Amino acid sequence: MSRIFMTGGTGSIGKAVLKQMVTAGHEVTALTRTDTGAAQITSFGAQPLMGDITAPDFWMQEAATSDVFIHLASSYDLEMAQTEPRLLSALFDAVRTRKEPLRFLYTGGGWLFGQTGNDIADEATPLRAITAFKWAQDAIESLPDRPGLLVSVIHPAMVYAPDGGVFTRMMRALRAGRPAPLMGSEHIRWPLIHREDTATAYLAIARASDPAGVFNLVAEQGVPIGEIARVLGAQAGVKTPPAILPRKWALRQHGIWAEGPMLDLQMRSTRMADLGWAPSFRVFSSVTYDF
Repeated sequence: MSRIFMTGGTGSIGKAVLKQMVTAGHEVTALTRTDTGAAQITSFGAQPLMGDITAPDFWMQEAATSDVFIHLASSYDLEMAQTEPRLLSALFDAVRTRKEPLRFLYTGGGWLFGQTGNDIADEATPLRAITAFKWAQDAIESLPDRPGLLVSVIHPAMVYAPDGGVFTRMMRALRAGRPAPLMGSEHIRWPLIHREDTATAYLAIARASDPAGVFNLVAEQGVPIGEIARVLGAQAGVKTPPAILPRKWALRQHGIWAEGPMLDLQMRSTRMADLGWAPSFRVFSSVTYDF
């Protein structure tokens, strides 16, 4: 049994990861800002710790004395360019004198590879993060060779789930009887992985004898978003074709964050099979969604 510290344990992906860790018998402490979050963490069988990623000095010692630190939290705003360096600086200071390195699982993502088109990003592909996630690329580039740390950088593909995940915006429209909105073009490709497969991959990395380096988490390397919308539409009983929202309109409406879902991106994993991991959900269209 390992002592695991988590940020982001009440998020869409984090909840699944936390539950996997608890089910596997690990002792989990998860950071939360709210009483509601604390109650949720407790209900999952973990220990909540009140704190905020913007003020790491108040909780970093707890993280630094664990066996594994899984960092899944982000405020998903431009303040992360200041928040993340502060958090990592506090971590570097706290673990510097550890005799046994802290396993640090750092979460990146597919949007850090930028647009790949017909190429396929693997673990050796250089990062070319979109503007909104440049802070994450900077963070990853600051991690190698830090005393007291054994670092795994994890890049999940687009994470979906029966209740939505990355499909949430499409499903929300379809539930209301409207066509699924697609930004840019229906031919844009998204690499996909189910939320539960993402969680089992984090568990495999946390347990690995040699977890250092980069790991991509991928089940389908690139599925056209028009195909995704049509599968979801059929399950929702909406026959109207997807609504294509022009790229310029999407950028005006949603700002630089719209760059992410408009990337034509393909990914593959070359390392996870060596850890004994394989996705259980190999095809998104085989899943029944919550409509």
